[in-house]
Amino acid sequence: MIYHIGWKGSDRGHGHGLYLHNIAPSMTVKDCIIFDSFGWGIHAFSPTGGTNLKNFIFEGNTCFDAGILAEETHPNFLVGGTEGGGAADTISLIDNMSYNAGGLQFYGDGATGVILTGNYMPDGKTGTYMATTESGNYFEAAIGNQVFVRANDYDANRANITIYNQVAADSVAVDVSSVFAVGDVLTVANVQDYFVDAQTLTVAEDGTIAVDMRAISHTVAIPVGMVAAPATTFPAFGCFVIEAA
Repeated sequence: MIYHIGWKGSDRGHGHGLYLHNIAPSMTVKDCIIFDSFGWGIHAFSPTGGTNLKNFIFEGNTCFDAGILAEETHPNFLVGGTEGGGAADTISLIDNMSYNAGGLQFYGDGATGVILTGNYMPDGKTGTYMATTESGNYFEAAIGNQVFVRANDYDANRANITIYNQVAADSVAVDVSSVFAVGDVLTVANVQDYFVDAQTLTVAEDGTIAVDMRAISHTVAIPVGMVAAPATTFPAFGCFVIEAA
């Protein structure tokens, strides 16, 4: 989890969740939750163009509200360098999610050798790119409810869940049977106030938990040095870390 990153400069908000260069071998950025920054979310950018932007794999990341602390809107995901410096190359974006601000931007000369599969980014996609594989993506306005569960590669007792709740249901059923067993007692922590706002839920007979999505039920942490918290995303959107108690 990466959040409350950066500062407000005289020109704009500065400070991205991740600011990345790479050449070889592949750099994998997987299952990060990045939100409430002054700058961008995941920012794979180089002022020299695509020279230092090669062989990235972005998988299963959730980024939302990029720029909100500077009262600005920035892409949650950006790939590309200054125009005229060549395209980024061999870029995979697989099963990533975004909310609010912008979704995915291919900047400058864009990218070649792109694999773009299974991404859910209802806040859109801009820029130029050449894809070798492209399927199962959603870049339109969110409709209805969508729920994504990501098991933790390093801890069998943990997982991330991302919920799009466009119908504003008070509670959303989340199937966690791919990670947890019936009867498991789980701590479900809202990432927007991770150390304070948590629900304790038991996995039902059908393998689901009922996650409370009401705005009144959730708090948002105040960033250090600020007097107020950023706006909540509930009930329309929520992201949680779940762990077996």
